[in-house]
Amino acid sequence: MFNNERDKMINEKKEDGFMLVALKPFNARGLNFKIGDRVSSRMTYFQAIKKAKQHNVGHSVGVSKRVAMKPYVEFKSSWQVNK
Repeated sequence: MFNNERDKMINEKKEDGFMLVALKPFNARGLNFKIGDRVSSRMTYFQAIKKAKQHNVGHSVGVSKRVAMKPYVEFKSSWQVNK
């Protein structure tokens, strides 16, 4: 039973294991995002795709995008307050 619970937790983490990362500097929600900053919180794959499309509206083939979807990693962005 322990292995089933562990497997369930691993699957849940994989499902909520994506975030958006800034590819170029931009302003949004009163924050200045720099290259490599985390733009979103942890989300599912489909939520991350949806948000990435919202941020990259108007960008077509051959034009640089503002954000990219990456696996979630815990780190502090430039806009987070150091405590």
